[in-house]
Amino acid sequence: RSDLAALETASDALSSTRSRHDRLHTLAAIEHDGDHHQVAEALADAASLIGQDAASWRCHLWKAQARDALDRRRECDRELDAAIDLGGDAASETHLAARLARRRGRIDMARRLAARHLEVHPDSAPGHVELAHLDLATGDREAARRSFERAIRLAPHEEVLLREIDEAM
Repeated sequence: RSDLAALETASDALSSTRSRHDRLHTLAAIEHDGDHHQVAEALADAASLIGQDAASWRCHLWKAQARDALDRRRECDRELDAAIDLGGDAASETHLAARLARRRGRIDMARRLAARHLEVHPDSAPGHVELAHLDLATGDREAARRSFERAIRLAPHEEVLLREIDEAM
């Protein structure tokens, strides 16, 4: 219980992070194996680098991710919708919103966000990984394989992505 409370407290402080590495680290921790203490620590570490603009789309996206980790579905959906309403679909981290939409079963929204992300950032390995997950979700294993291979070519040393690809296949 105290770990869940620590996670919620840390997630409420999140708005946007300045470091891509810290975002990936935090996201990986959230999706780890349900170790809420580890997640709370990662969120607390990231919070020290984060601004406090509560109206930003990134704030809503981070809150949505934390609510998803806590299995608070309605709150997660509300925060995700708020992020998209604030123009999050035009930002560089759109693949994170696409991932969350996919995890929430909102495949059409996730595909739109992933496509938008790859339009603006065609060399985004995380974007191609997300597209592969969407292809797997709709049963297109061949398209998923191609997207995963593209992600590996773009980021052959990115451990978080390589682990995610290995687990998906």
